[in-house]
Amino acid sequence: MELEWKNLIWENLGRRWNKEMRPTYACFIDLRKAFDRVPHEALFRKLESLGIRGRCLEFYRGLYRSSWTQVSSRISDTLSPAFPFCRGVRQGDPSSPLLFDLFINDLLEQCRPFGIRVVGMPESCIGTENRLPGLMFADDVVLLSPSRHCLEASMRKVSEYLTKLEMEVGASKCGVTVFHGCIDKVRRRQWQLQGKDIPVVEEYRYLGIDLNCNLDEGFTVRRQIQRYRQKLHMATPFLRNGRIPMDLRLRVVKSCLLPSLIWGSEWWGMHQLHAKRLSLVLNQTLRMVVGVDAKHTGVSIPALYTELGIPSVESLIAGRRARLWAKGPSMRTWISQLCQWIPTFRKGTWVKNTKAWLLRRLGSSAVREIERSPHGSKTLQRAVQQVIHQKWLTTGKMTQTNTWKEYCQYALHNGSALLRDSSLDFPEYSKSLSWLMRIRVGGWSSCSRLARIGILDEQWKTRCPCCLVNVPETLSHLQQNRCIIMLSRIAAAHPRNQSIANRYSWLQFQLD
Repeated sequence: MELEWKNLIWENLGRRWNKEMRPTYACFIDLRKAFDRVPHEALFRKLESLGIRGRCLEFYRGLYRSSWTQVSSRISDTLSPAFPFCRGVRQGDPSSPLLFDLFINDLLEQCRPFGIRVVGMPESCIGTENRLPGLMFADDVVLLSPSRHCLEASMRKVSEYLTKLEMEVGASKCGVTVFHGCIDKVRRRQWQLQGKDIPVVEEYRYLGIDLNCNLDEGFTVRRQIQRYRQKLHMATPFLRNGRIPMDLRLRVVKSCLLPSLIWGSEWWGMHQLHAKRLSLVLNQTLRMVVGVDAKHTGVSIPALYTELGIPSVESLIAGRRARLWAKGPSMRTWISQLCQWIPTFRKGTWVKNTKAWLLRRLGSSAVREIERSPHGSKTLQRAVQQVIHQKWLTTGKMTQTNTWKEYCQYALHNGSALLRDSSLDFPEYSKSLSWLMRIRVGGWSSCSRLARIGILDEQWKTRCPCCLVNVPETLSHLQQNRCIIMLSRIAAAHPRNQSIANRYSWLQFQLD
């Protein structure tokens, strides 16, 4: 839902600028201590006006009637007598967010006459007038207006509404800006909410996504990478620790780091330049997991992703955008109307560009077949990820390296799952497994290479230091003579060794 609101902003404002060349004025509002300032009696009256009566209403009255608290003194270490509190929804209660949403759900109703007109939709499409006054997600509110006068009127209406409900805005976290317009004209005015001055900003972080006055996707991606690097810096000691099983470190990357990197890709996905920028920082992360230096040039990036079981960044962000495009028409929000009423002007919008990209990559028949399926959005996401990832593995300069060719020649991808699973089953072999994976992806310097650059004697150009045979030390030689033995011993001690031997028959297990 959060990402839906971001795409609503980009789609609406993009249509206005491409069709009418008009700016859009916005005011981002942050409610101060929103959940803790809800008056109980006002909440009950709002619920009653919405038709919630009888046992349901009495249940919530009784629930909040028994709300008592005590105050602790830091000086005497004593507690005050218990007293009831009449504000705030209960923390940890699953119904608290819903109660808060019902409490302020009609915040923008009085601002509708001052909202923007959505290009491409008829006036009779939604209600009596086709106006979008703003967007709301929990306690994050943004007002949208076609002019400065309309924005001032909307801010006055919101101030009166919040004062009536005894709510308060956090002026320091609010901001007024203009999209596709002159920011200097906005600075000349004084903007206020509830008598507090609201700053004029050129950029604002809305629901975790940085937006600037031009809605520049490149700016958003650069900020996304900057925040990701900060998280990566904190996680570096953990990722580089070879004593921690690799599978555990990889799970942290998949569950914590990778989602934060591609957050908001429903907006700026399906863009190769953005995918390339994100891939560079993700490559650095995966090198840490395997234990390869960031400047090592022999590592095959496709082999690294395949070995760790991570799809390419381009396939991930394209799949997320395709999923929202397929899911949009079935939503009971504004985005369903935007997907239905596509503008006819030549310049592209988010909806038009997404559909054109899908038709170009998948074909019209495949897209129509997926749209008719009951789970079309997830099916489309998987199809897009599979197509883009397969193309990434078969085309491009990265697939022309000798390491990747040897990786495909010996079908090393069949044993990647075994290595990852074994790191948890046999933690004492964590460093050995890391070295084995490092060899498989090319993140090692063979003796023949070190001899060629003058670090070792010339005899090691044509001799293997492991078995002392006059054969150059190459990935295929190690795979066939040394690494096979190591993996076979791990599989022999594994409780599921028979199934593993059947699945990874290429290993030619020599069980002792």
